[in-house]
Amino acid sequence: MGPKSGIKRRLLDVPDSGSAENVGGSSSSAAIAPRSGGTRKLLRAAEKSDAAEKASKLGCDESLPLNQSLRRMWAKGELTSPQVQELASGAAKQGAMGVDKMAKVGSDGCRPGNIFRDLVNAFGYPQGAPRLYWAKVPLEGGLVSHPFILPHLFFAHLFGERKEEFAHAVLGGHKDCRSFWCSDEGKKIASEHPVLKNKTAEDLYATVPLGMHGDGGAYSKQDSLYVVSWNSLMGLGSTTSKRFIFTLLRKAKMLVDTWAAIWTIFAWSMNILLDGFMPRLDFLGRLLDASTAPVRIAGRFCAALIQVRGDWGFYCEVLDFPKHNELVNMCWICSASIENINLRYTDATPHAGWRPTVRNHAKFLAWLVSRGIAIPILFAKVIGLLMEYVCIDVLHTLDQG
Repeated sequence: MGPKSGIKRRLLDVPDSGSAENVGGSSSSAAIAPRSGGTRKLLRAAEKSDAAEKASKLGCDESLPLNQSLRRMWAKGELTSPQVQELASGAAKQGAMGVDKMAKVGSDGCRPGNIFRDLVNAFGYPQGAPRLYWAKVPLEGGLVSHPFILPHLFFAHLFGERKEEFAHAVLGGHKDCRSFWCSDEGKKIASEHPVLKNKTAEDLYATVPLGMHGDGGAYSKQDSLYVVSWNSLMGLGSTTSKRFIFTLLRKAKMLVDTWAAIWTIFAWSMNILLDGFMPRLDFLGRLLDASTAPVRIAGRFCAALIQVRGDWGFYCEVLDFPKHNELVNMCWICSASIENINLRYTDATPHAGWRPTVRNHAKFLAWLVSRGIAIPILFAKVIGLLMEYVCIDVLHTLDQG
């Protein structure tokens, strides 16, 4: 009968020098051979051999300092995916342990287009983060698979896996959603909304008011980058902790139909959040889930998009608003004009001619029709979104006149 416990039992698990499990070669065999002397020495050698074998199988040990640094710098955007692969490959050739998986991504760097995907598989996703959603959108070169972080999936994962951050960055303080919907502004929004007006008070107080933001910024000397994000209007904390990326787009790669595809996907996800249940159909109407039992996204919580933010240029690009220098009518909210002296936009007196022409959502849609402009996708597809929810660009209307 073998030993039941203690050092001798542990020694039974040590492979002998001729075992197929001993992958360390002749030097490893010598290290664990009985002739090396001493029970404790044998154990130390065996444990070291086991650790090396596990690290070799793992290939991307996150506890190792180099791997931690590469992952952190990659996640923060300080290193590109090809740079991580190059550094890991160089480290592996110099004998570093646990970087094999990073070194081999993208077929050892020969296929740069696959490096990001392989690194995600190697590192895994952060807790509370959903998988990237890839959808084909019209970009330079045809229909191209483009990544999105869908709001309804992010909302669900944050609620399910990081409840403290969900409470802080989404719900805000205690009863903040209730306070908003009980305010004069909240009551007006709810009363005009086709879905919110039919909710019970309890369900309305569990509805998170959301905003979205779009803007372009310099990406290089020749190109700019559009960023579309969303946030809870109740959220607390720094900007980076309560602003959630939906997608990024290089302006130089965009086509005439690109925004329509982007907003179709965004509207689909926002409408799912408003419903509060996981979808059975994707944004093109294709079946996602054949199950009949509805699955809630985040318990009793759901959300409604009631705010749009961006600069005037962004509004002109995605909502077909008139530009600030158009002569006849340079404002989407009223008939203010540069050319018409009776509607002069510089007249800020109480009796200015443009004041009686202020538009609500219905008048705005009629004005679009009169100009032969199609209803913007955001207004056409996001349930309950009105022109009044578009924030005025303070930078260009106030700070810069």
